[in-house]
Amino acid sequence: MELAEARDLAALAERAHAERHLRGAGSADELAARSADIAAALDLLARDDPAAAAVLAGSLSRCWQEWGRVEEGLELTIGLLARVGEAGQSGDPRWSRAHLVVGELSFRRGDQEAALAATRFAALGAAALDDRALLAEAETNLARIAFRDGDAPRIFRHARRVQALADGDARLMTKATHMLGWASYTAGDLATAMERFEENAERYGDLGDDLGAAMEWANLGDLALEAGDHQAAARYLAAAFATPGLADDGYLAPSLVRSAGVLLGALGHDERSLELLAAADAAYRAAGLEPDPGDDAAEEVERGVRERLAEREAEIATRGAAMGRGESFAAARAALSGLAGPAGG
Repeated sequence: MELAEARDLAALAERAHAERHLRGAGSADELAARSADIAAALDLLARDDPAAAAVLAGSLSRCWQEWGRVEEGLELTIGLLARVGEAGQSGDPRWSRAHLVVGELSFRRGDQEAALAATRFAALGAAALDDRALLAEAETNLARIAFRDGDAPRIFRHARRVQALADGDARLMTKATHMLGWASYTAGDLATAMERFEENAERYGDLGDDLGAAMEWANLGDLALEAGDHQAAARYLAAAFATPGLADDGYLAPSLVRSAGVLLGALGHDERSLELLAAADAAYRAAGLEPDPGDDAAEEVERGVRERLAEREAEIATRGAAMGRGESFAAARAALSGLAGPAGG
């Protein structure tokens, strides 16, 4: 690889990061097609153009998640920071963003300690430079970390900081509203949490961010199921499944398949439920992801499904785990569309 090619890849990654929420933007697809070159580009840029290396590494957090390559992204980013030494510890916002990538990917891996350390470092750098957008992203990840810890006051604190930093910016407000929803949920206020997610789904739609809206529809489906409203849960999840491109998302697709599996289990469709739950778990493992925090009701549903299928559990789970991401997504979507039919294995 030539230096010019590596720099071009860094510029493409930066553009894809900036356009990641825009409906129909082609930069993400172009970057995905060139993703096999990222490791070589980082290696070359670390030696000859560290600033461009920081841009490339700092632009890829969402991509690594969507591609289902979280472990690879984490390894490459940590390796780059180790290689550049003191330069990576500077207050340059490009390096602060690279540290935030480590924080976000560590969170997705379930490593709370590493996520907290890297995200705090990024937040300090962003605050020192008055980089409001980067600081808002760091505060959002700190809120996520608090969510996994089940600490409602901490989630509220970080989410309200994001809200203040947004200062009317609709894109940043989606982050604040999303985490305020989870803060309310963690505090036991399910109704307010659902109001937040409804509000955010509409805002994402106005911004042309279909995947963001789908994320909130999925959250609403999970919360409706927890509230015992199976009809609403099916409606919300169906809206999420209808989102173009979602089946290719290595982070959101397994989460949605798992939600469908839980709903099907709650309705007595045990065999398909277990297949989808096993498929989602396999997809999480393959992507290096730790499932997002769940609720006790979902865990109880899964336990019940496994107990009822005890004699065939291993067989069915093995079949589900062998499903590919596309197959499990299609199966979940089809099962949801048939929920009006009779329940059963």
